[in-house]
Amino acid sequence: MSAASLMWMLVAVFIAHEFEEMIMLKPWLAKQGSSIKQRFPRLGPRVLMLYERLSPSALALAILEQLLLLVAIVVVCVEQRLYLVWAGLLAAYTLHIVAHLLQWLILRVYCPFVYSSVLSLAFAGYAALQLPALTPLPWLPLLAWSLGMLLLIVLNLRLLHGLAPRFDRWLEQRYLGPGRGGAGGACD
Repeated sequence: MSAASLMWMLVAVFIAHEFEEMIMLKPWLAKQGSSIKQRFPRLGPRVLMLYERLSPSALALAILEQLLLLVAIVVVCVEQRLYLVWAGLLAAYTLHIVAHLLQWLILRVYCPFVYSSVLSLAFAGYAALQLPALTPLPWLPLLAWSLGMLLLIVLNLRLLHGLAPRFDRWLEQRYLGPGRGGAGGACD
């Protein structure tokens, strides 16, 4: 497999992962939210509040933004043969996936990301075996790019969580009007 094909496969894996979240998150929150808040009274409500307040439209927009950012990075990495930068991106994405799998192990119930996280982890393992055969990956620069990409992901998620309520308010004002119900809330 060529390096470019391997690099583009990350986009496909990301799409599968995010679509599982987008499709399953709201129904899962409706079913599991109160149980999680009871089991984890300090952390549960704070974490779930971030997702419960997102409308399906805001969640889809956030995922679209993440996808466009990922595609832009992959295009640059493929065109400029920046394998080390892409490997850093893969490492950061893999840490995100490992965090999801830890959430699943802690909660001990289906979570709206677990199946695609297993797929993502399998891809990351495959890529980790293939990429060194295609290009050298010195550890120190790889660590630096991994940390840089992880920082980018975290900052982007914080930005999206801040912008999502504004988007929902805009949707409500533009399309629903006052008194017709908010864009946020549980599954309709």
